[in-house]
Amino acid sequence: MRRAARLLLAALAIALAGPALAQAPIRVNVLALGSDGEPTSVPRGHRLYARIVAQLNEALSERRFRLYDETAVTASFVDPAGGRRTDAALVDIARAVSEPPLDVVMIFTIHASARRSSVTGLLQPQMRIAGRMLGVRDGRVLAAFSAGADQRLPGIPGGCDPDCLLERLGDQARPIVRELAGTLSVRLEDLVAPRPAPPAPAAAAECGAPATVMIELRGFEPAEIERLEPFFGAFRCYDRHRRMALPDGAGAIWYEARTTPERVAADVAQALGFLGLAAAPAQISDGTVAVVRNRTP
Repeated sequence: MRRAARLLLAALAIALAGPALAQAPIRVNVLALGSDGEPTSVPRGHRLYARIVAQLNEALSERRFRLYDETAVTASFVDPAGGRRTDAALVDIARAVSEPPLDVVMIFTIHASARRSSVTGLLQPQMRIAGRMLGVRDGRVLAAFSAGADQRLPGIPGGCDPDCLLERLGDQARPIVRELAGTLSVRLEDLVAPRPAPPAPAAAAECGAPATVMIELRGFEPAEIERLEPFFGAFRCYDRHRRMALPDGAGAIWYEARTTPERVAADVAQALGFLGLAAAPAQISDGTVAVVRNRTP
């Protein structure tokens, strides 16, 4: 009953809001691609690189942006030991990623070095993270960024070898990452238009662990998917969604929520009922909910 009430309220809100709600923008998905061709750059396979990406992901998530590391989403078709890559090649890599749908490529280099003090013998470390953001769809340069050049880091004992130096820099990197996250957030905010307030969240007891569900909408016309799309924000435990196209041309929704595929399938079925769109019962398999449109001859 409560699910039906939520969807009924959503239908009313959609009718009053018109097409603007259906076109409401969503947050930005960013793919982090490391560039390590310079002498002072940290290799992509080093632990310091992984720590920086993890800390940056944490900081951006607090600002409602999602950062994906290339090792997590490109491992099936990119050689991690590959050499230096051009911007065009990196944009091609991002375009080849089908899940998750990407908006921005962040190409960055971690520069790390140290100079020895002639007085104390201590190593004075320096770290700077610099790069640029490109739009995935058009390859356009969206912004350039740099962080860490003005931050003075604590000295390190002179006996620390290069690998030790990178490990110590990993311990000291968080202020630089926070500075970078703030800079990137300002740039990314320009890509996100204001969106309507989200529906009231479901009670915590109704929600489960965060999950991703791929909703395949086969046989639906684009206009029908546009009518259906705003309902996703009314589903219980909703986080966000992204509209996609499958390789065979069928429509799809990348849906993130603290829910289960079975619950999503039930919500989709009820939303289709509100809209008068007949469909076969959803087929659920491995996190995918496949819905096929029924059309009378």
